Amino acid sequence: MLANKTISLIVGIAVAGAFILLTPKSWSALSEIQNRQISANLKLVEWKEAYHALLPVNERWNKAFPDGREAKDIVSLYRLIDLERHKLLADVDKVGQSQSSEVLVNDVQVGLQRLCVGSEGGVMIVSAGSIKELRKGLRGLAGRHDIDMGEMIFNFDEETSKPLISINGLCLKVRVDGEGEV
Repeated sequence: MLANKTISLIVGIAVAGAFILLTPKSWSALSEIQNRQISANLKLVEWKEAYHALLPVNERWNKAFPDGREAKDIVSLYRLIDLERHKLLADVDKVGQSQSSEVLVNDVQVGLQRLCVGSEGGVMIVSAGSIKELRKGLRGLAGRHDIDMGEMIFNFDEETSKPLISINGLCLKVRVDGEGEV
């Protein structure tokens, strides 16, 4: 019989031979894992750069459209529209919400809700001290990204002779959360 020393030597040589034969496969597997990790790290860096590039866009979006939770009732909705900033006046006792709909772009919800107000049905009647102020106020409203306006009819108040404008579909666009909740 073979001595224990010889058996141990044969087993050791066999293990060493197997290890030497499997080393290239192991090395290639480790190299593949390393390459996948490098690729994943590069994708992470790319994603992080894109995310940081979008931060100013998100900030502008948040500044352009008020948070829908701020429009919790008709008074706060009217204040968000802020006609007074444009020197326009409305009978606040008659103002009510006339419509609400989600804003779609190419049939895709974009995270905005359109909240419309009116003082007589769906029509919002606003006035100003003069025709010049009325035109300037309407230009100011039209320049806002968060305001939509439909058809407008110009008129004069029979009692006071102040210029009036009836705005059909005066709407404020507000940001909503992912579920479309204001």
